[in-house]
Amino acid sequence: MKILDEGTITSQLDKQSYPYQVLLLDHTYLNELSVFQQTTYQKMTNKKLYAPIPDEMIRAVLGDKGLTLGLIIRDKLYGFVCFYFPGDDAENLGKDAGLPDQELEHVVHWERCLIDPEFRGNNLQFRLGELLVKATTALNKNYRYMCATVAPNNYPSLHQLFEQQKMVAVALKKKYGDLWRFVFFQDISHPVQILKEDAIAVDCEDHEGQSSLFKRGYYAFHALQDEGSLKILFSK
Repeated sequence: MKILDEGTITSQLDKQSYPYQVLLLDHTYLNELSVFQQTTYQKMTNKKLYAPIPDEMIRAVLGDKGLTLGLIIRDKLYGFVCFYFPGDDAENLGKDAGLPDQELEHVVHWERCLIDPEFRGNNLQFRLGELLVKATTALNKNYRYMCATVAPNNYPSLHQLFEQQKMVAVALKKKYGDLWRFVFFQDISHPVQILKEDAIAVDCEDHEGQSSLFKRGYYAFHALQDEGSLKILFSK
């Protein structure tokens, strides 16, 4: 198994440092990843923030339709991040972003990032995200558009996509049954340009206000957390 990164990481339980490795995962991790996802999901106090991916999708992102990195500590999986290449999939997020049909084959989904609570707070989402983008670029995949979905009140994931990946949210949709999700988008060849000085702040729970701004051609570009509140900044 290819090692993409290694070092030490601090546990939130005993404050001790443990060696870790980031591996490029394959189909042999199908069962372990599925069990890890379900176990970690059950620990969540707000389960609306994460929509578990089914085994069929896990199989896809571990195979030719995606790319998955795993965080290995003490010979166990403690986190993963994955891309999915949707192609002609009916759920291709490029459709929600308004791309024409002929461009959908160039879309990549930032599918999921999940870390065990014991090792959160180590900037892992950012680090794994960097490694995933580098690994995907090395594959010479012919993608141009990066898309993702994130709950409007999921600050860590919003912050990662806004600040690290320089993505913007272009729509608010019901996904995964009945869960509100921002649709994130970035044209890697021609990034969206925004006049940030004219920003409008909207509460993360104001779905009506967010939808209205998206319909008027605004983009969401920043998440501002302050004194227990979370605001989403919009501009054109």
